[in-house]
Amino acid sequence: MCNYRIDWNETASHMHVSPAELKQATALTVHKMEEMAKDGIIEYDENALWVTEAGLPFVRNVAAALDPLMINTTKSFSKPI
Repeated sequence: MCNYRIDWNETASHMHVSPAELKQATALTVHKMEEMAKDGIIEYDENALWVTEAGLPFVRNVAAALDPLMINTTKSFSKPI
């Protein structure tokens, strides 16, 4: 997310896995992506996800939504403002 985008095919190729395997390793869900897209934070298609200009202050939220370690944890993390 340092570049405010992820190209699933490019990243999967770099990691020597399929795009489907890469997506499965994240906490990616259509519901989360649709919600953020509706809010104007991201745009996405089957090949990529990118943070919009309006979404730049929320890039941390986008990254957290993809992080499987953020699901079902009792640990507390700093929250974006």
